[in-house]
Amino acid sequence: MKLWQKVFLVSLVFIVLAVDMTAVMVVQINFSTIINREKQQAITKQEYIEKILSSSIVNKRLNGDAYHVQEKPLFLNQEQVESTLRNIELKPYNIDNSDIMILNDQDEVIRGESLNILKQEAKFVETVKNQQNYSSLIEEYNHKSYLITGSSLNLESKNYQLYTIIDISLLYEQYYNQHLLIQGVAFIFASVLSIILLMITLKLLNPLKTLNQSILKIAHGQYHLRLPEEGTVEFKELASNINIMAESIERDANKIQELADNRKEFIHYLAHEMKTPLTSVLGFADILRVKKDVNEKERREYSNIIFKEAKRLQSLSTKLLELVTTDQTVLELENISIKELFEDVQKSISPILDKNHITLFVNYEDASLCVDKTLFKSLLYNLVDNAMKASKEGQKILLEAHHKKDVIEIKVCDQGIGMSQDQIEKVVEPFYMVDKSRSRQSGGAGLGLALCVEIVKVHGAELLIESELGKGTCVIIRMKGESVIENV
Repeated sequence: MKLWQKVFLVSLVFIVLAVDMTAVMVVQINFSTIINREKQQAITKQEYIEKILSSSIVNKRLNGDAYHVQEKPLFLNQEQVESTLRNIELKPYNIDNSDIMILNDQDEVIRGESLNILKQEAKFVETVKNQQNYSSLIEEYNHKSYLITGSSLNLESKNYQLYTIIDISLLYEQYYNQHLLIQGVAFIFASVLSIILLMITLKLLNPLKTLNQSILKIAHGQYHLRLPEEGTVEFKELASNINIMAESIERDANKIQELADNRKEFIHYLAHEMKTPLTSVLGFADILRVKKDVNEKERREYSNIIFKEAKRLQSLSTKLLELVTTDQTVLELENISIKELFEDVQKSISPILDKNHITLFVNYEDASLCVDKTLFKSLLYNLVDNAMKASKEGQKILLEAHHKKDVIEIKVCDQGIGMSQDQIEKVVEPFYMVDKSRSRQSGGAGLGLALCVEIVKVHGAELLIESELGKGTCVIIRMKGESVIENV
């Protein structure tokens, strides 16, 4: 069962029950009031009849002619009292004789015809005999309802019981008819209310339906979708939270997609980069294997090509492995001086620089850096190597380090071809080359700067590139240094 159906049914049941119970209580209270009024009127009638009966007995006793004696009797005897009670005419007093019953102390009927009604209520009769107060009882007899009011009456030192019996069947019939009317009204009210309540429920829960449909669309990949923040405060808050969630999912999905695209492009470039040197190696190796007559010049030429392409593959595979694993490497940090780092890099790269007739100038203010020595040497080597590939014969490369407040600034600058602003933004991407033909001739794979960025990142440093076409490039590394050792 859906939420709107549950809300509708539960609300309808409670409202109908509340209305029905209220109406029943009102009818019941009204009926109780009417019955109590009837009882009070019956008691008033009972008192009135008692006075009529007592007056009649007194008049009978005071009327001496009735007994043909000179002296009036002090009390009438029981037979005289009962005869008087039996013969009193009550119609002149607007009292119906059928409503009156009089019993003596032996429960013998003196007047009245409703003894069968009293026989059903022996306890009530006994109560009337033993107390002076008025007692009332509602009795069902022959499918009719009667209000019986009884009281004990003392006449001429004799005890009698006076009962007035009133037919109140009409009141009960009206009471039952009111119940039927309430049930009919409640049914009509429930029908009208159910329609109104259904419309209100659907309107109030309509934003929830919209939210549900939107969430389903988001779950199927429409991460750009945003929900309208409308409706009640709760729905606005829910829509806002869902929008925040969708935005977060979209952002993460875009990152994942971007990562997947980068990996795909990475693999594509890798396959492309490895295909050329592998083809050359296999081709010239096959020539050496198949061709029987290979002179010394050809052998040197072919083997030189194979050696260069193998070196290129070695450089490519090494840098690729470093690039992939850099963010997962546990750094072996140690304090090492800038002097030691620069000297190691200078020794490693000098043969290549001499071969290309490029001069490396080193200038630094010595300080202690807390770095992973192997990775940081690779960083500096790659930067100098990139500068060398961008330079021509006879040009210079500068490797320097200086203090700027509490920051050590390391620079690698060349006088090479330089880069435009667009090229600067792309140069740190894997496999990107400013001059592809020149880089391939020098064994480049386009991974150097991408690797440098990763190494700088894991050391918590900052890498900046300043360049201008035709005027060279300067790569700057900014990081915190330890105590200054010496100035050179």
